[in-house]
Amino acid sequence: MCIWRGLILAAILAGCGSGEPTDYECSRGARSGTYLMDYDTIDGDCGDIPASLTPIGKAGGQVVGTGCSRAYEVWSDDECAMEASDSCVLADGALVQAVGVTRQGSADGDLVTGVLALRIVDPYGGYVCAGTYRIHAVRQ
Repeated sequence: MCIWRGLILAAILAGCGSGEPTDYECSRGARSGTYLMDYDTIDGDCGDIPASLTPIGKAGGQVVGTGCSRAYEVWSDDECAMEASDSCVLADGALVQAVGVTRQGSADGDLVTGVLALRIVDPYGGYVCAGTYRIHAVRQ
């Protein structure tokens, strides 16, 4: 199940948020590079997600991995916040669904924070687990 974490979490890091005002300008392009992502479990039964180094592509996005698709991606008008929803079918047929909201935490894009909600079902649609996580990502 570790593979789904990298696929979904990198895609979600690219954006999502509340649209709160900032004292700096944001841009999608500021969110690129390799980020050390830490996750604090808020609730759920999927367990903790270990910290990981995650590459993010130009313009704040990443090509969604094999077996994955993006349902939607919405950026705030100021490009500081983004919301995205991704789904990935794993090799065993399980489905991982994720919705994330992230916010650029600094003008240079070195810090991104947010919240990620995950739900996993088995190949037959049976519940496996669900969880909510606070994201803290720092460019390396």
